[in-house]
Amino acid sequence: GLAFFLFRERENMNRIYYSQVLMLFFAMIVFFIYPTAFPRPEVEYHGFSGAMVKFLHFADTPANACPSLHVSVTFLACFGFLRERKKLFPYFLVWALLISISTLTIKQHYLWDIIAGFIMALVFYIIGIKLIKERKSI
Repeated sequence: GLAFFLFRERENMNRIYYSQVLMLFFAMIVFFIYPTAFPRPEVEYHGFSGAMVKFLHFADTPANACPSLHVSVTFLACFGFLRERKKLFPYFLVWALLISISTLTIKQHYLWDIIAGFIMALVFYIIGIKLIKERKSI
């Protein structure tokens, strides 16, 4: 959410927005055709961080694990900084990498889910570039 509001160029905002809508629609089809789940082990939760992980596991079911939407949505937003506000790109890249790693550490996704999410973000970012260029030439 924050990344989207930091874009200044309308064309870039449209590119990321439409890429994200198409990507989420595609993911919905994938999840319908090939549903996946991440089996979560039984774990004892301790302290504040344990309570947060327990809440996360309650709120975010282990279904629809591949491709990871946590990763794809985050990287797609990050890629938006390649075309404008390039100084912010490294910060959002670190943010996207940390989110990717966190999904592994809190037992949300396998490494393959992360790779598939990244590839999906890259593909739909490129599709967004093509769509916006075509739209401008009309």
